[in-house]
Order: sequence, then structure tokens, then C-alpha cells
Amino acid sequence: MYGDGAGRDLGDTHHLDTAIWTTLRQLIPNFQRCTKVHLGSGQFTSFWFDHWIGPQPLADLFPALLSFCPRPNITVAHAYLQDQWIIPLHPRLTSVASSQLSAILLALADVPLLPHVPDRRGIGVDLQPFSSWGFYLWHMEQRPIDGFADCIWSNAAIPRCKHFLWLVHHNRLPSAALLHHRCIVESTLCQYCGAYEDQDHLLLRCPLARGLLNYIGWNIAPHLTSFRELWDLPYFSDEASPRTRSTIITAVLWNVWKARNSVVFSSLFPTADDTGLAILQDLRLWSIRMRSPSDKAYLHEWCSAFDVN
Repeated sequence: MYGDGAGRDLGDTHHLDTAIWTTLRQLIPNFQRCTKVHLGSGQFTSFWFDHWIGPQPLADLFPALLSFCPRPNITVAHAYLQDQWIIPLHPRLTSVASSQLSAILLALADVPLLPHVPDRRGIGVDLQPFSSWGFYLWHMEQRPIDGFADCIWSNAAIPRCKHFLWLVHHNRLPSAALLHHRCIVESTLCQYCGAYEDQDHLLLRCPLARGLLNYIGWNIAPHLTSFRELWDLPYFSDEASPRTRSTIITAVLWNVWKARNSVVFSSLFPTADDTGLAILQDLRLWSIRMRSPSDKAYLHEWCSAFDVN
């Protein structure tokens, strides 16, 4: 994976690098962070950026010393010459860099290289062979916990609607503003009211959405700064579980989105009654997916309170 060639180390940039190689080179830091190395000859291990000695890569442990290194992508083998460690460094080290150099040489004093033994790289303490699945698991473990994820995935909506809510959560709902940013449409304006259409306008502030939210009694909703604040509104009794609350809010937002699409793609202008009826139909179907009798009963109770028939 690492090595020298044409007078440079793997990871160095060059004006002749192709686009494909540039992309591959950008993946090297993630590859280094997710793997550990059991050292052999050191020919395929980055001295600074691979995790081969100590609790972390040397670049994280000795950043001041790294700043004096003219070859940051050097391999371990190239830093070990004639049975001694020779790290290429610029002269006139600072006091901090000098102390770090002493510490790193002390740590390396008892680390021998085995010229005829290949380096062994893997994921985890037991050095499992690198694979795309192993990398995916490692990558997901590094991601911060998303506190809103349960609101998306732990409700009774069908998968299509959960995916819609996931797009909204990540600000990827294809509103006019986002489509214009991606050079797909020419205008950023809402086709219902003519205002600038980002996803918050589409779901909360457009007269089309506002009419529905007022219709079901959520009068505060159009004044919220984010759709996530819907989960904090006092429109649900204490009997409503988080799963039920998320199911109802998902149904409302989903049908606002469908009403907007009716305007854009079919030139149909659904009324609040029409959209409200669609919400109730969805919730009654989704109630079948409710496992808790109390959740199912609350969902039917909520639907009965807004039945338009």
C-alpha cells in the first residue's frame, strides 16, 4: 500500500497525478485510521500516520515533531537505516519538538524490524482482514450518535415515508432552492405562493402547508424555525408514546409534501380537507403496524378527533 517511487512517498501530491489517483489518495487517511499494523519489515507502513506503535499514530502523539519532517509520508523502513532510527527532520527544532524527538526515540529503541517478514494489517484488536464491510462497521462506530434517528426509524410509517423524513432531517428534500442549487431547475420560487422555497418554507410556512397545520390545530407550527421543533409542541397528550408522536408528525409532513407535488406536477391545488383526509387514511393504515394496543388506540383516537367525514 505504501512505498517510494519516482522520488516520492505514497500520499505525496504531484502535478501529474490523475483524477482517479487523486481520489484514491484522498481515501488513504480513512484507511489508515481504521486499520492497525503488526510490524514486520515496515515497507508498507506509514511511519507517521499508521497505527503501528503506541495508543495512536505517531502523528497524533507528536504533532510538533511532525511539523519539522520534510517527508511526512515516509515509511517505517525508510526511517530505519543501518540498524538505527533516523527520522528526516529540518534543523533547529523547537524545545517542544526536541522533547518529542527524545520521547519518540526512546519508544522506538526496542522496536526491531524484520526484513523478511511482511507487515500484517487489519481492523480491530485482532487484526481482522480489511474488507468493505469491516470498514463500514468501523466508520459507523466513529459517527456521532444522531439523537433524532429514533424519531425517523422508530415509528409506524412505511419505509418510503421514513426515507422521506431522513431526507428532510439531512436537509436534502428536493425543494426548488435545492434543485436550483444543483442546476436542475431555473427558479427557486414556490409554485404555490411565489416565495423562496427551501424545505422549511415548503413544510411549514407556505400557505399550502400553513392551511393544513391550522386545520389540524397546530397553529404554532408555521412559526417554528425547524421542522424538528414539531416533536416538542404541546399538541399531544401524555398518553402519546414517542413512536406514536413520530408517526403522526411523519404523516402530516408526508402529505404536505404530496400536496406540494400535486401543485408542481399535476397543477392540482388540494384543499386542507383533501390533505387532512389523506393524513387520516395513512394513519389508519399505519396503525396496523403498531404493536402496542395503547399506541394503536391513541392513533385511532387522534384520527377520530380530526375526521373530516
